[in-house]
Amino acid sequence: MAFHDHTENGITVLQSDLLCGSIRHGFSTRTGGVSPAPWDSLNLGVGRGDDPANVQENFRRLPCRRQRSLRAVCWVCPISGRCSASRSTRTTSVW
Repeated sequence: MAFHDHTENGITVLQSDLLCGSIRHGFSTRTGGVSPAPWDSLNLGVGRGDDPANVQENFRRLPCRRQRSLRAVCWVCPISGRCSASRSTRTTSVW
């Protein structure tokens, strides 16, 4: 599977050539965020020890944030070798 990257405001997002044109999507990398080590740098994990203000800023920097509400984004997260997909329904002050 071939990927191409798109960088905006220091955030690099990968897109699959197989999905382009049919599904709006992107896979974030770890670059361009504000979290210090050991979470460097674009940590999007709430509750993993990083300062919540850093995680909030990292979400704010995501390119998709300017195109639509993060509440309308479907998040896919690897969990212990499995893959889980869910629509964001968070109601915290992260947004």
